[in-house]
Amino acid sequence: MFNSSCVESRLIESRIEDLRNKLNSLTCNNRLTDDIVIQYSEELDELIVKYLTCTKKYTN
Repeated sequence: MFNSSCVESRLIESRIEDLRNKLNSLTCNNRLTDDIVIQYSEELDELIVKYLTCTKKYTN
């Protein structure tokens, strides 16, 4: 069970890193809009909650 949690947390970390890279790319190309910021912020919020839930189960 611990291994699946580690895999899940790594996948979430990877998705967070992908979002960060997309935002950086859009910023560098001056294509960042309010809609994109809102969309990625919502997705990031969901990922953070999943990550904290996943890691909290195995750190207590």
